[in-house]
Parts: sequence; structure tokens; C-alpha cells
Amino acid sequence: MTKTRTQLRRAAVSVMTKRVFVNANAFIKERKERGTQSMPSLIRLLTVIGILAGLVFAGIWSLANLIQPETREITITIPSDRIGK
Repeated sequence: MTKTRTQLRRAAVSVMTKRVFVNANAFIKERKERGTQSMPSLIRLLTVIGILAGLVFAGIWSLANLIQPETREITITIPSDRIGK
């Protein structure tokens, strides 16, 4: 008896779905046994990006508001051929 492509696909999806649930249940069981709640990787990434953005913003703000530039005169010589154009 030969199976059609649709039947083979359904069987493959069924097997993959069962594996995913078994692996997920094993992962959850292991975390409960350890008794630790680790931070999800997306939240961790967003937290690190937020902290880095805050540090960059604080650095830019401090450079703009706390440092006074030193004023001095600058003399630039312009060639006479450029003035005549």
C-alpha cells in the first residue's frame, strides 16, 4: 500500500509536533526542578540595549551641557584667485 504525499506530510508534521511538545515539557520540568527562573533571551536583549542606549544618551548630554568649549581666533588665508570668481 502506497501513501500519498499528503498522508506523508501529515505523518511528518504529527511526528515533529510530538517531538516539540516532548522537548518543551522536558525543558519546563528541568527548570522547575532547578528552581530557577531565568530571564527570557528577548527581554534580556532589550534590557541590555536599553541600558546601552541610556549610557550613550547620558554621555551625549553630559558632553553638551557640562563641557564648555574653549574659544579662540582662527585665521584662514583665501587665495586671491578664488575671491575674483
